[in-house]
Amino acid sequence: MEGPEYKFNRREQPPEAVFTGFDTVLQQFVDGTLDINKVIGRSANTTYRDDPNTWISVTKKNQDGTLDIVIGTQGISEERRLSWKWGAITPEQQFVVKVAHEYAHVLQNKFDADLTAWLDGANIDENSNSVAYIRLYAFFAQAEGLNGLAKDPVYHKQNERAGYLNVPAYEDMAETLAAAFLGKEDFLFRVKQFRTQLPQDIVNGLWDSIQKVVSKWEIS
Repeated sequence: MEGPEYKFNRREQPPEAVFTGFDTVLQQFVDGTLDINKVIGRSANTTYRDDPNTWISVTKKNQDGTLDIVIGTQGISEERRLSWKWGAITPEQQFVVKVAHEYAHVLQNKFDADLTAWLDGANIDENSNSVAYIRLYAFFAQAEGLNGLAKDPVYHKQNERAGYLNVPAYEDMAETLAAAFLGKEDFLFRVKQFRTQLPQDIVNGLWDSIQKVVSKWEIS
């Protein structure tokens, strides 16, 4: 199975931009009308809790296959805020971004066995529900870091012991899935913060690919 290739040309990083739609996103989140709410509702074998003592959020996979999500409710540092380019200024805005990111890992977990097999050289049936996910991963692996989070040294350190998995690309995909979970307006805002300016047809294709991955996850 092969995916399309695209030549990525880096651009000078834009100054910090603020996503002005967060008030709407937060209200939709509370009302339960965002895609992230649907993902949360369909996330079986997953526990969740807040941690007011940290800014760090993490998803841990247990030996029995269940997932534990912990969301640190403190705000991130200014340095990380400027680097990650979420457009989220307040801890409340950052909270919903963290939630979407960690639940993106729940979706990824559904397809990771097939992704690992593919990275190890296995052939994946073109009719498999994992194909769209693997192609999306391949896009981000080729891009080598579109979102600011993918540049964080912690992921590059993890990459040293991750085998064939490209950890920054994996996190890059989670960031973009999370943005899409918060609505197309947030997705388009985040795309504008990418280290590479993508042509509109690639942006449209990326959005469509994410919708396909989510639909395959819902029926898997």
